[in-house]
Amino acid sequence: MWSLSFSPDGDRLVSGSRDNTARLWPITPGALVELAMRHLPRNLNERERNRYFPAESYRKLRDDLP
Repeated sequence: MWSLSFSPDGDRLVSGSRDNTARLWPITPGALVELAMRHLPRNLNERERNRYFPAESYRKLRDDLP
């Protein structure tokens, strides 16, 4: 990664790489929860939910996992 910049509205981050690609990263709380959902190997326990998503009401992040 060679460069990083926030969008004017603060909802996205743009990164530029040395391979001449640019990537758009959503950084709103909802988008971060959705990103976590795709990468978690399991649902968060209560302590983890309170630490990482204190403002979110409980919901299973992944319905396909216990």
